[in-house]
Amino acid sequence: DLYSYGIGDLLVNYDENRTEPVVITNVASASYGGEVLTTSEEITHILQAETIIEDDPNIDPNNPEQEEPGNDNGQQSSAKGLVSGTAWLDENQDGQKDSNEKLLSGINVKLLDKDGNTVKAENGNEIAATTNDKGFYMLSDVPQGEYVVIFDYDTSKYATTLYKKDGVAESRNSDAILKQLTVNGEQKTLGVTDNIEVRENGASNIDLGLMSATKFDLELNKYISKIVVRTNKETKTYNYDKATLAKAEIAAKQLQGSNVIIEYQIEVKNAGEIAGYVKNIVDYMPSSLQFSSELNKDWYQSGANLYNESLANTKILPGETKLIKLTLTKSMTEENTGLVNNKAEIAESFNEAGVNDLDSTPGNKVQKEDDMGSADVIIGVKTGAMITYISLSLSVMIVIGIGAYLVKRKMDDENNIEVNF
Repeated sequence: DLYSYGIGDLLVNYDENRTEPVVITNVASASYGGEVLTTSEEITHILQAETIIEDDPNIDPNNPEQEEPGNDNGQQSSAKGLVSGTAWLDENQDGQKDSNEKLLSGINVKLLDKDGNTVKAENGNEIAATTNDKGFYMLSDVPQGEYVVIFDYDTSKYATTLYKKDGVAESRNSDAILKQLTVNGEQKTLGVTDNIEVRENGASNIDLGLMSATKFDLELNKYISKIVVRTNKETKTYNYDKATLAKAEIAAKQLQGSNVIIEYQIEVKNAGEIAGYVKNIVDYMPSSLQFSSELNKDWYQSGANLYNESLANTKILPGETKLIKLTLTKSMTEENTGLVNNKAEIAESFNEAGVNDLDSTPGNKVQKEDDMGSADVIIGVKTGAMITYISLSLSVMIVIGIGAYLVKRKMDDENNIEVNF
């Protein structure tokens, strides 16, 4: 049987001028069979300063339809709310905050409005907090409205745990996922919640669960963004949106001496949990294409291949994508139309944790691995003019045939000759 239950002695000095909330953290204990048992999980209480609204002499208490004090013509109350929660390390990666798991301090927490700007208090300062040694944070003086909570932490060290896992209580689950956001005009990778609604009673248990980052995975994709065909008669541009197969046509009479410019877009994405660097990218340029250093300031040629080291000192955070452009040309003859395949691969990568890529080996030329991308261009001969000529010729022949038949029929009728078909 449970004989007693207590939260400990609690003493709060009364201060009628206090406006900031009081945060009290303690533990629960229970006695059973003469033994006192104490939980290892702490309980946080937030005591908010009471807002007292004095009686308005213009309000008739006997008129139920008259406006209540504190409402401005039916407008939303100006009372402020609180947003609070805890950051913890989900060591068993089950999406649930367990009592024995480590609580994380030093994580910066802010609010964003619908326009991606940090929310400010009446004094003009950002509404911000940092998790304490108990992993706890509290944002006070929050105007009523709808916001997202953002958590700024070391994304090279941690990854977000399972988001709002089914079957886990709201007080023990994680409410944030990793996202790239533009905050006050600056691109950042952060832990981000869904929209939360803040009213007078605030919003609690807005928690962040993190896992130690263990997976390193860089991907490379290659696309065709543009093809320009220049002949002695005209210049034609083909634009594409992330195409891995594209086609351009040249009239047969314009083939000899024409020039094709192919613009490739290479995307490098961090699909893992650990931040890393792409020290070098290699493009296995086919022999039918030509490279110009004037068109590609960040590339250099060594042997038959092309190399790019422009991202060598750029840390790519989990979820981030970096773009590189490569422009190659092809001098056309009547014999070199057809398919042009071009591949690019991460030649060298690095991360501060010293972890190998999860599913690929840099520079090994294995197409099935996700650190290599491939794009195809088909340069064909335009046949539209020939088809039009053939169609016109057939039409003329048909007209001539019908005319001959009608003439013969008329002559037979005039000679009273019966003709059976």
